[in-house]
Amino acid sequence: MNATNIKPSAEPTATLSMPHDKFTLIPISNEGGVGKSLILCTLIEFFKQCRPNYDLNILSGDINHKDLVKLYNAKSFDVRLDNAPFINSADEQAKVTIIDTPAAFIDIFTEVLGDLDTYLMGMDMAQNTPVFIVPVATLDKSIVGLSRLNQLFKETTNDFRVIFVLNESIMKANGKEAIVTAFDENNFVKDSIVSGKGTVVTFNNVPTSDFQTLLKQYPLNTIIEDKKGDFKSRILASQLKNRTEAIWSKVF
Repeated sequence: MNATNIKPSAEPTATLSMPHDKFTLIPISNEGGVGKSLILCTLIEFFKQCRPNYDLNILSGDINHKDLVKLYNAKSFDVRLDNAPFINSADEQAKVTIIDTPAAFIDIFTEVLGDLDTYLMGMDMAQNTPVFIVPVATLDKSIVGLSRLNQLFKETTNDFRVIFVLNESIMKANGKEAIVTAFDENNFVKDSIVSGKGTVVTFNNVPTSDFQTLLKQYPLNTIIEDKKGDFKSRILASQLKNRTEAIWSKVF
C-alpha cells in the first residue's frame, strides 16, 4: 500500500499481522479526555465475548483513573513511580496483556520504558508484540503527539505495531476535516501503515451523560445482559458493543 491510498475513514485499513503469538496493548497519547479508557473497555469486552480462548492479563498503571480496576479487577500500580509491573508483564503467559496508562503518557514514555530500542528488543525476546493504541481527537495535541511519536520511533529497527483510533465523536467538535488532513499527512501514520505495522480504525460513540456514568459502574456486556440502567442506556450499550465488535474483529 502506498501513502496515497491511506483512507482513515475506511475502518480498519488493515488487519494487524503479529510477529508473535502474545501481544500487549498500550495506549499512548499527548492528552487526556480522548476516550482511551472506553477504547480499552471495548477491547476487553471484545476479547471476552469474541475471542474467549484468549487469556487476558489486565493492568492499570494510572493511579488516578481506576475504571479497569473496578470493572475488570485489573492489577493496579502507579507507572509514574514503579515501572516494574509494566516491564515485567512481557513475560506473562497470557496471550493478551492490556495496560491502562495515564493521560499524556507520551510525556513520561521514555521515563517508564527507558531506552525504546532496549524495551522493544526485550519484548521481542519475550516473544511478545507491543501494540501501541494512539487516540486521535484534536488538531493541536493529537497531531503534535503523532509528530512526537515519529521522533521517538523513526530510528528504531525493532518491531512493534500501532492502532490509530480516530475518535469521530470528539473530532466533530474540534474541526474533523482539518484533523483528518493533518493525520493523513503525518509521517508516523504514513510510515506505520505503508510498512504494515499500523492500522486505522474509526471510533464513533456519543453517549449520554447517564450512559457515561453507567459505563464506569458496569462492564458493557453486564449492562446489556443484566439490564442495568434505563432502556435507552441498554440500547446505547448494545449499539456500542455491536459497532466495536465489528471494528475489532477486523483488526484481531
